[in-house]
Amino acid sequence: MKTERRMKTERQTLAYIRILLSAVLLLGGCSQGDTLVPVEATLHIGGAALGVETSVTRAGEPKELTNATDAIGVFLKGDANYAAFSNTQYTYGTPYWQPESGLQLILGKKMAELSAYYPYTEGGSAAVKLTSQAYAAGKEFYYLPFKASYMTSSVTLNLRRAYSLIRFSFIKGEKDTPDAGDAAYGGPANITEFKFKATIRESGTLDLFAGTVSGALTSKEFAITEAFTPGSSTAPVTKDYLIVPASFSGNLEFSATVDMKEMKGKVSAAGLCGTTNTAFVESTLYEIKVYVRPTGLEVQTMKVKDWEVTDLPDDLENK
Repeated sequence: MKTERRMKTERQTLAYIRILLSAVLLLGGCSQGDTLVPVEATLHIGGAALGVETSVTRAGEPKELTNATDAIGVFLKGDANYAAFSNTQYTYGTPYWQPESGLQLILGKKMAELSAYYPYTEGGSAAVKLTSQAYAAGKEFYYLPFKASYMTSSVTLNLRRAYSLIRFSFIKGEKDTPDAGDAAYGGPANITEFKFKATIRESGTLDLFAGTVSGALTSKEFAITEAFTPGSSTAPVTKDYLIVPASFSGNLEFSATVDMKEMKGKVSAAGLCGTTNTAFVESTLYEIKVYVRPTGLEVQTMKVKDWEVTDLPDDLENK
């Protein structure tokens, strides 16, 4: 026969069990998205740098943006979970970059699709026009699609180049350089005109979220009419061109007027880009070494990921 005290104890035990079960169920509900735990966080950008994924651009490290006037634009793609944010300006600050007018981009449990770009421009769009052209530091464009949620709201961004780059490195021929038997060029090697043509994407539209470029291919010719003289094998004179990424086929043909004599050369798509992917790929340098020889132009090619090989000056020039 149970005593009254024992029955009371059992009733208290059952009550405690019911409370514990209720707490477990409540916590389980929270894990499914209810309101008892925080499910929102502000996007914090702890740092931004200009590089290519993990490739290097400044003495072994990406070029970090640390000037007070440095600014990037951030887009958030609208979907069922998020309202779109368009071209929100973030300016360099510590410990975090600061959004314009204190505007905060709030992230929830679902992954948000975002993209950042540099340099910031007022009225910037998530569809960016790219144009193949002679290189100028102010024409470079960097971007990075990324994802974030309240669990991954603090990010460091390493933006990548949107363009490819073709570099012509002009070298006055030297004896036995780079190979034994190579002939030296005896004249002054004054180049009064240089031009090249290829079937490329003259202009295209970059989707900042997808990282893809669209636009038609067309035959395009570039020309330099300012006179210059080739350099040496250790210090060549370079002429650079920003190229909109695209597939590439056929040949890149070029000519130079050297000491009043026209010399011609060409490079095949496979010779310039390789056989596995005949395309101009973003953030990739395609170098064409042009040796001026007594009998004409001799060509060597190479391809490297990213195109700074020495320290960059502050204006990003790669000359």
